[in-house]
Amino acid sequence: MSVDLRICKPGDILICRTGAIVTYLGPTDKSKPEGYYDHRVKYLYIPDAKYKDLGEGTRIDSGHVMRSESARLDTDHDVVAILSKKDFKKLWKSHKKFISLAN
Repeated sequence: MSVDLRICKPGDILICRTGAIVTYLGPTDKSKPEGYYDHRVKYLYIPDAKYKDLGEGTRIDSGHVMRSESARLDTDHDVVAILSKKDFKKLWKSHKKFISLAN
């Protein structure tokens, strides 16, 4: 699946292929070292995370963690889907209802 983070708005929810969920913060400041990458994200959820503060990260336009293809790993939190905050809330509400029915 291909994504283009240039269409994101701050607050959009990004789903990573590892199951992690991040929120889009905005483009990076090109005058800072993080400006090598194109976009800033904040982690909301990481499966099996053992710490409370999940921190922030960066992504390139295609949603990948690493710019160089040879440096990419299967464990990278590459973005595979973009959802508006509104759509994510609807999906999450449906998911919680489904889980409660399954239990």
